[in-house]
Amino acid sequence: MPIIFLEQAEALWDGGSDLFLVETIFDTLNAKAAIFALERFFEDKGTRIPVLISGTIVDRSGRTLSGQTNEAFWLSIKQVLAKLYMEPLIALQVLRLA
Repeated sequence: MPIIFLEQAEALWDGGSDLFLVETIFDTLNAKAAIFALERFFEDKGTRIPVLISGTIVDRSGRTLSGQTNEAFWLSIKQVLAKLYMEPLIALQVLRLA
């Protein structure tokens, strides 16, 4: 799966994107695959642009479609996010707002 995300990042970069949005994530494995691919992309290009990650909460319980809470989603992806040099406290605040 990371190869698909890497191909998408290449196409978006070639099209002139100035940020990447990992959107409508309801499964942390997909999020991790996308983040992993972006890290590889940044290493290959020798540059970085902003990355936003949007998790999907499906009901009032505050859980993802796979049943994770915001906190569990955060804990699942935070180590991979650190590789993208994303400020963890800012990311956590974003997840709390979701």
